[in-house]
Amino acid sequence: MSSLVVAEVGQNGSMSSSGPRAGGPSRRRSFTPAQKLELLTQYEDACTGKEGGAFLREQGLYSSQIA
Repeated sequence: MSSLVVAEVGQNGSMSSSGPRAGGPSRRRSFTPAQKLELLTQYEDACTGKEGGAFLREQGLYSSQIA
């Protein structure tokens, strides 16, 4: 036979209405054509030294954004 122990959880006030994103969703990053070309050049240079993945991680990019 087993017994069930239930702990009562108290509330310490109401939840704030701000939610997880108090300032609203952040804007999507956008790049100018010059920035895209610069990133592509840097990525290709990094790939010659087999550091392409590290470059993408540092920049916060995905490989699908380069293709």
